[in-house]
Amino acid sequence: AGGLSALWDFARAPARRPPREALVAALADVGFDAVDWSARHVRLPRRGMRIDFGGIGKEYAADRVATIAQESGARHGCVNLGGDVRVWGARPDGGAWRVGIRHPRDTAAAIGGVDLADGAVATSGDYERFVEIDGVRDCHVIDARSGEPAAAWQSVSVVAPLAIVAGSYATIAMLVARHAPAFLDAAGLQWLGVAADGATHGTLR
Repeated sequence: AGGLSALWDFARAPARRPPREALVAALADVGFDAVDWSARHVRLPRRGMRIDFGGIGKEYAADRVATIAQESGARHGCVNLGGDVRVWGARPDGGAWRVGIRHPRDTAAAIGGVDLADGAVATSGDYERFVEIDGVRDCHVIDARSGEPAAAWQSVSVVAPLAIVAGSYATIAMLVARHAPAFLDAAGLQWLGVAADGATHGTLR
């Protein structure tokens, strides 16, 4: 779905939404089923196709840093890459790591948190990269089915054993909109979501 991400230029000034006809054209190049891949290669058969690793890149990096550190002998650690956090081993004093969850509309406030001795917390939301036009906020989490930004949640935070798992579930939850609670609960994951109207949901507080 990288072609869709390229159309939404969140650094542009003044901000503007992509023309609908451009989104429709880009949708023709969306779909992993069209990618030719194996263990040795990845080939994108159509000119407009692009792969976007935005939903898992930081999380994969956090997990790799944690793995390398542990293999190098680090018994305790905390990796924080832009709010996506991976911890292992209790703190040196024996206590759990306290990971705060940022309020999506107040940068100075936390809306929740979780104590972890080993695991990860990742958040997907509409507050880091977005444009606001005529009072409507369009965020960088793009639904590959419609070409439009996710709009049902301000943020979704998920706790999982690995950052890449937490981040994947958080992003998918943003995209499945009203089905997110059932989706996350069925996976047995702890989570905290802030809906578009500011109401909080989930199993974390």
